[in-house]
Amino acid sequence: MKRMTRTGYVIAGTTAAALVLGGGIAVAYWTSSGTGTGTAAAGTTSAVTIAQTGSITGLYPGGDPATISIDITNPDASAVTIANVAATVSGTNKTGCTAADFTISGNAWDGGTIAGGATQSASDATIAMVNATTSQDACKGATVNLAFAAS
Repeated sequence: MKRMTRTGYVIAGTTAAALVLGGGIAVAYWTSSGTGTGTAAAGTTSAVTIAQTGSITGLYPGGDPATISIDITNPDASAVTIANVAATVSGTNKTGCTAADFTISGNAWDGGTIAGGATQSASDATIAMVNATTSQDACKGATVNLAFAAS
């Protein structure tokens, strides 16, 4: 077996030192930890708009019911779900002619989902003039005011 020379020891020592130092750098790293906070907000909806479409004319005591037609518009970008739209008689423009002289059958709309920015048309309710046992002359030519409420 051959003996190692001084040059061989220098090369072996330099190689070993390079491996130890190089290996130490290759696996060196920093550790850290931390915390943080943030927020998120839920959106809101705007009220739908409900408008009667078409005219209802010719109501008389005991006459046939007339269909109430409406459009329900969703101004939001996202869809909304509505259980129903109720219609009521809120009054008339004639003294002595009251909401009690008229009857509404059904909901103006039985409900559903309206896509964002869309309009839903409905004709689910009817209005009729009650045939009372007393004179209803006060209702001749009356304008019957309707109110709509979505829920």
